[in-house]
Amino acid sequence: MNFNQKTIKTLNSQENSSSLVLNNYIKVFQIINDLHIKHNSLWLSEIENLGFNHLNLKRLQVETVCSIEDGILDDFYLYITHYKNSLTKLYKDLFLMIKRECFPNVHGRIKNDESILLKLHKKRTEQNGKFSINKVLNDLLGFRIIEEDFSLDENLPDIKKFLEQKKTSGEWRVIHKQRENGDYKGYHVYFMGQNTSCFPLNLA
Repeated sequence: MNFNQKTIKTLNSQENSSSLVLNNYIKVFQIINDLHIKHNSLWLSEIENLGFNHLNLKRLQVETVCSIEDGILDDFYLYITHYKNSLTKLYKDLFLMIKRECFPNVHGRIKNDESILLKLHKKRTEQNGKFSINKVLNDLLGFRIIEEDFSLDENLPDIKKFLEQKKTSGEWRVIHKQRENGDYKGYHVYFMGQNTSCFPLNLA
């Protein structure tokens, strides 16, 4: 196969652009993981000083904190509300850093109370509510990157490899997987924090 200079230049440009996008994704992952862990450490210390016990969100199930008749237990509602209120600064710091240093087209949100309540009650009616809290409330803070010029698919094998290395080495507590729902298709990364007392953060 013969390539002229213009073709070679174009291929090199595409390769460099793809490498840049991959490096930016990796940088986003590192920024989120580091700031999320830092935030969790401060928050866990704060609630301990306020008299809350740390909850094991992997063992704690929806059926324990939510009933069809009475709604969410008051203590858990206060616990989760305190955490959600603490997310404002983390959201701001992550949003601005990702937008400035990695991807300008990033969107984020803190899950509102209505969405939290509806999700808990929905899961309460399924399988008798036997779902771990950190699986159900895994996106109290979420970000989405919309990259129009480059497809995520071309970088996905390297992204998966990077995340799996971080996971299997024990360096990061992270879950990553493909999600499809109707016309929606995306790759989700859940940063689980340093231990099971941490609410996850979602990047899609």
